[in-house]
Amino acid sequence: MNTLLSLQEHAIRSAQENKWKDAISTNLSILDQDAYDVSALNRLGFCYIQTANPKKAKDTYERVIKIDKYNPIAKKYLNLLGLTKHVPVGGAMISTEIFIEEPGKTKTAQLCRLADMTVLAATPIGTSCVLIVKEHRIAVETDKGVYLGSLSDDFSHHLAKLLKGGNTYKTVVKAVNKNMCSVFIRELSRAKKLAYTSSFPLFSNHQPQVAPGLHDELLIEQDPLDLSETGQNDDDVPEDLVQRMDEDGGERS
Repeated sequence: MNTLLSLQEHAIRSAQENKWKDAISTNLSILDQDAYDVSALNRLGFCYIQTANPKKAKDTYERVIKIDKYNPIAKKYLNLLGLTKHVPVGGAMISTEIFIEEPGKTKTAQLCRLADMTVLAATPIGTSCVLIVKEHRIAVETDKGVYLGSLSDDFSHHLAKLLKGGNTYKTVVKAVNKNMCSVFIRELSRAKKLAYTSSFPLFSNHQPQVAPGLHDELLIEQDPLDLSETGQNDDDVPEDLVQRMDEDGGERS
């Protein structure tokens, strides 16, 4: 029998590599040994979200609440599972599926050196953007050439290397008002020479490099949807994120 520690390590590694079916199987094996393992249940619920099984995700998070009724992770994702599939933006409806997070392949970044507030106020959520590599930073412009702001210096330095190396990205406005703007960046393709370089490492310079399985509450199940740069706290449910589910909440085959 595999030890719980080795199963935890495998479950986290599978999720980090987007091997959701394998992660589901491994977390279920953990629960066979310990049905009250809250970390495994939280990981399992997130895996079900990623594989378009909202009912199973909801049932799993409800199991967490029965064990720990104040668990912030389960509460957050139960709220998320209650969101509708589309959000209104300026009288129109956009699919929030464009904001679905994938560990290592997506990132929400708040812009600095912002454009004039009148420009930001006129920019709707979902606006397609282009990343422009400058000498010391990456500027973010709409696909019509309107400057919105820049990525932080550290992030610009990292991402510029990947862009110059051949990676491609899709960028859209995720949240905006006259005083702030954040964008959602998704890796579309990775150059062969960068095959083993993550666009958005799960660990930042400000996070401890914890060995998988030793403190797994700090890893994938702690905050699978990385909101660290949005200014939201763990109890807030982002309005512009949505689960991969049908509007009626049924499972996909």
